[in-house]
Amino acid sequence: MVDMNSPLSAEIESQLALIDDGEVIEATIKWNDTEETEVVPIAMHGDMGADDGVFFYCDSLNDFRALMRPDCPEDFKVTGFTGVRARYPLD
Repeated sequence: MVDMNSPLSAEIESQLALIDDGEVIEATIKWNDTEETEVVPIAMHGDMGADDGVFFYCDSLNDFRALMRPDCPEDFKVTGFTGVRARYPLD
């Protein structure tokens, strides 16, 4: 698993370079309010409006990077990811 506690390193960037549009990433998130963690699917594709089991949608790799930064604008932060789970849309 890639550790997100430090600034985006060359290792993290090399892992991110392997992610293609339309893939679903298994990501570990940490909630800001409770600091609880969980593994969730994040799709590298805009929200299609379907209830397809995807936790969050990113329109670009830069959107995914923003979820890893300390100043992430969401209620959670990505703290790690294990790689690609599936292609979007999910079966």
